[in-house]
Amino acid sequence: MSPELALASARAYAPEGTARLDGKIAEDRWTHARGLDPHRPLFRIQIDGPEPATLYVSSATGQVVLDAPVTQQRWNYAGAWLHWLYLFRSRPVDPVWTWLVIALSGACTLIAASGVLVGIWRWRFRGRYKSGSRSPYREPWMRWHHVLGLGFSLFTCTWIFSGLMSMNPGGVFAAPDPPPDRAAYAGPAGAPRMDDPRPALAALRASGFAPVELHWRRLGGENYILAFDADGDSRVVRAGPQGPRIAPHWRPEEVLPAAAALFPGWRWRSTVLTAYDAYYYGRHDEAMNGGAPRGLPALRLEGDNGVLAYIDLRSGDLALALSPSQRVGRWLFYFLHSWDLPPMLRAAALRDALLILLSAGGILLSATGCVIGLLSATGCVIGWRRLRAKAAPRRPPGRRGA
Repeated sequence: MSPELALASARAYAPEGTARLDGKIAEDRWTHARGLDPHRPLFRIQIDGPEPATLYVSSATGQVVLDAPVTQQRWNYAGAWLHWLYLFRSRPVDPVWTWLVIALSGACTLIAASGVLVGIWRWRFRGRYKSGSRSPYREPWMRWHHVLGLGFSLFTCTWIFSGLMSMNPGGVFAAPDPPPDRAAYAGPAGAPRMDDPRPALAALRASGFAPVELHWRRLGGENYILAFDADGDSRVVRAGPQGPRIAPHWRPEEVLPAAAALFPGWRWRSTVLTAYDAYYYGRHDEAMNGGAPRGLPALRLEGDNGVLAYIDLRSGDLALALSPSQRVGRWLFYFLHSWDLPPMLRAAALRDALLILLSAGGILLSATGCVIGLLSATGCVIGWRRLRAKAAPRRPPGRRGA
């Protein structure tokens, strides 16, 4: 794509503002997501107007792949930018940043877990201290830290630990080996193509579907068109003897022969999903992995080697392939970090309220810990005094001097 076409795409996306090209970049502070890799380098375009924003346009397709309003950018300094320590990340593959995050999250997991053990050990489940409290601490901040820790520490620990797991430390969550053969799944080229879109557009409109975007695809050697409307709904357009044939999705028996080529020699069991399961599910656009399409129905393939694969029948795409270790990672990262089981996602309002409550408790727990550290000059002082007192030699009993 040329800079002029990128600017035209940005003007069509944000017609109320004034677009100006701000260069062509491989990656900056807002474009670390690996889902943008097929579109790099990106045209960065500033939109000046009532709602200023930065648009990122794909150099491969010319589409706007990221909309970053200035207001959201400011909030992200207190959100994702701070959360992922992007201030220490200087390039796309940055091992220093990677191991910094792994080391800090690992150390914080151990600190939080030890705090939980100390909190449980010091709490009087039977009886009370002389003060009448079940907590030994008389200072308000320490007592509140103790009580809040007992109430919210499990959530805090699992959240820090799952953040550590998100970094895939040491490559423990390895992808399937060998990877799925997507080229074999697409099949050989050479079959007739529907290069002229007009018959497909006419057939789609005659069926009551209003297309705004067409993708040319191939599956098992057959060329087809995947059409989208303005609401993200889709149709599959295939060539037929009487003209284009329109279908809402592929049938499983049409996909299974091509699916066998994904993992040559792989023995598998197939199931058609009409509802999401624990590994294949959809999220809203703003959520983690929300940009990954997860349509229904889907074809689930379970191999005898423990690999799970999901084919989105609405598009014909291989949407997800998970090795056994990645399935473990799904529970240690995604579940513990986002509580994203399909039943939880369906109870969206209740889930959001509970996560906000637990997050607020974690903030208060951290805040009281910070106050304790400040009042003690440093959080290490309390522990150092305790250790020094225990290490000091005891004086033998005896008479005092005259």
